[in-house]
Amino acid sequence: MTVGNTPADVGGIPLSSVMSPGNTGQVSGGNVIPVPLQGHPGSYLDSANNPSTAAMMAMLYPQIVQKTNNVTGSAGKTLNKAFTNNNNQGNSIIVALGIGDVDNGSTITLAVTDSAGNTYTRAGNPATQSTTLEAAIFYATNIAAGANTVTVTIAGASSTNTAIAMEIYEVWGTIAVASDALDQTATGNNAGSTTPATSVITPYAPNELAFVAVSAAGGTITAGTGWALDSGSLAPTGGNLVSFGSESQLLSTLAPTTGSATLSGSNAWAICMATFKTVIVPIAGTVSEVNSASILAVEGATGDAAVVGDNTGSLSAKLRGLTKILNDIWDSVNHLFHFNLKQVGGTAVDTNSGNKSAGTQRVVIATDQPSLSNAQPVSGTVTVNAGTGNFNTAATSGGSTPSHTISASGTNATNLKGSAGQVYGFCISNSNAAARFFKLYDKSTAPTIGTDTPKMTVQLPPNSTVIRAFPVGLAFSSGIGWGLTTGIANSDTGSVGTDISVDIDYL
Repeated sequence: MTVGNTPADVGGIPLSSVMSPGNTGQVSGGNVIPVPLQGHPGSYLDSANNPSTAAMMAMLYPQIVQKTNNVTGSAGKTLNKAFTNNNNQGNSIIVALGIGDVDNGSTITLAVTDSAGNTYTRAGNPATQSTTLEAAIFYATNIAAGANTVTVTIAGASSTNTAIAMEIYEVWGTIAVASDALDQTATGNNAGSTTPATSVITPYAPNELAFVAVSAAGGTITAGTGWALDSGSLAPTGGNLVSFGSESQLLSTLAPTTGSATLSGSNAWAICMATFKTVIVPIAGTVSEVNSASILAVEGATGDAAVVGDNTGSLSAKLRGLTKILNDIWDSVNHLFHFNLKQVGGTAVDTNSGNKSAGTQRVVIATDQPSLSNAQPVSGTVTVNAGTGNFNTAATSGGSTPSHTISASGTNATNLKGSAGQVYGFCISNSNAAARFFKLYDKSTAPTIGTDTPKMTVQLPPNSTVIRAFPVGLAFSSGIGWGLTTGIANSDTGSVGTDISVDIDYL
């Protein structure tokens, strides 16, 4: 881990560096000092005056390295703005912008480029109000080092000169892979009010950076609760877009969040929000010592639920549950190496009193065993019983039953088994861009999703696969049922699409 200079290998940890202060020798030059780090509990400064080492991963946060803005002074189709300082290799750029027109995808193209050759992606759908206001957020990750000017361009046969506003950020600490960096997006619009707001989102992980762009037909913009108005209230000229503001916030918890602002007077507005995942996710809360007795007290489904449960479970419960699962796996592996000796044939010998008849076996366990005088080896054949006991051979029948399902539109309430059984594992793939939730029910009939209480709920992150194995089986006393929803609540009935593959092994 390097403190100061940028590591050459950005593939392993795709950041500009694990420690960004004191960038001596970087191509871009300039120093980046994340001052907020120095005020957090557990941090301290090393000899180079950098927050460092001992508790580093527990107190680092993603940082806005620099930011600046620009607006049109008259109607136009392009707007440029250069960063004050050189960009650092591996950081990210966020562009919050507004235009006095609407990018409808067929006649107008809204694009963001820069002089460093970085590639920009739009964060979800823009927020639009009628045909006159648009707010959008673009981003680029793993950026190049050096001086950089960002350009917003409106093009297309139907595009017209209009007002444009932009706030550009350089950010340290977000995931470097563009397809994985973006987490949640939300929008909102109104023909006339003083309270711009998006819909509610819940971040996927702690310590995400969130950004908001507000476009309005008039009025002075002030920041919403918890948000910092980085741009101030800007006033571009050129038509339709009269007021613009860009906000940011560090989402240190998984609390639901709304992008919001306030206008000094009632006007039309459009607002959008985007949150970005960080590679730095410190543990929140208190870690307490857990003795072995309390660890072993967690059994079966209780331990599994502590690990797989929702985001509100205590850390100690999750650790105890994980330990129980590891103990189960060890027991299963250990059993594989127990050989069941079925038969010992030949002549047995008592080494102290001469030969005995065939078939007589004797084991002497003592601390005062006399010295051996006429020891002889056992003759005959030792046969390993490979067909029974804990040492199993391959079989063409028996074992668990596999189940494979591709989800249909809806909650997919399914009765897998109508009587008591056990689940030994599952592999579930979610190809949707949003998180989904797989729920298991202890019920002899198909569960009533939203009414019945799940025995287990598993979050399926966007575009990912979740694999779970239960070596000793997860017991269901009445029957095995499952379903899929878009929300984590037991009462949720949100319908999923046809983009989830469910494979379950059960008995």
